Amino acid sequence: EITPPANDHCAQAIELPVIGACIMESFSSVHATAEGTDMAPNPSCGLYQGGDVWFTFTVPESGAFWVSMYGEGNNASWALYQGQCGVFTEMHCSSQTAEMSYSFNRSDLAGQTLYLRTWRYFSQQGVAFDLCVRENVPPTNDLCANALQLALTDSCSSVQYSNANAAAEGTDVAANPSCGIYRGGDVWFTFDAPASGQFSTTISANYYLTLYSGSCGQLTELACGNGTMAFNDPALGGTAIMARAYRFNSHHGGDFTLCIKNTTVPANDHCADAIALPVTAGCELMPFNNYNATLEAYQSVDFDDLIR
Repeated sequence: EITPPANDHCAQAIELPVIGACIMESFSSVHATAEGTDMAPNPSCGLYQGGDVWFTFTVPESGAFWVSMYGEGNNASWALYQGQCGVFTEMHCSSQTAEMSYSFNRSDLAGQTLYLRTWRYFSQQGVAFDLCVRENVPPTNDLCANALQLALTDSCSSVQYSNANAAAEGTDVAANPSCGIYRGGDVWFTFDAPASGQFSTTISANYYLTLYSGSCGQLTELACGNGTMAFNDPALGGTAIMARAYRFNSHHGGDFTLCIKNTTVPANDHCADAIALPVTAGCELMPFNNYNATLEAYQSVDFDDLIR
């Protein structure tokens, strides 16, 4: 006779402690059965085939917590739900194709009971895994609303920051960035663009920066990239800019450097300011440079108009 795990169903979820350190506990979903869709919709990741087990925990008063799992052969998956058995909303889903550790910073969830469902990737056979939930201490500028104010300087003295333990900002506050394979773990900064609209940003390798105009909840993406990005847009002069930093294709954070400084672009930075060159009988080389030059705005071309 095959005996399923004690927490085979949502109603039998094992309660997990939430403490300050991550102490892994060993579990297994071997011989588990599938929870009915009337009790919980199928998870959105991990090619769910059944064979799930369930856990529950109470969100700490800080609303900041970290879920970490390691599955045998990297074959575990997990989904986090808000609500109760039979009335669930999926909050997050991780599988072997994504990171199995994920942090949250949700003060609105403080004191609530959440449910955690685990299963084997693309199989109902089950898997042995280790799991922990711990209280998290995120960076002070983890959320858009707590963006760190930066002052622009004339030289680039890169300052070290960290996005370790950072959570993902909700899409109701800011849509996911358009570059850097965003996985979450972002931190936020804000600065006032100089009156000239000329400035540059430089961030560490493996990190990306997305710039926005507007305010938290009503943001418009201005630029997204890594390394150094240069800007020359008088329309941005004096505008409060929001900057979002995160690691390339990873939720896990660490230390990085960031510099935002005033720049002076070449006089012929834009097409409209092109320098007229003399045409002489001899070749007289003239010195120029493109230091701090920016990208000319792209305009689409109607090819039908070109051939008319």
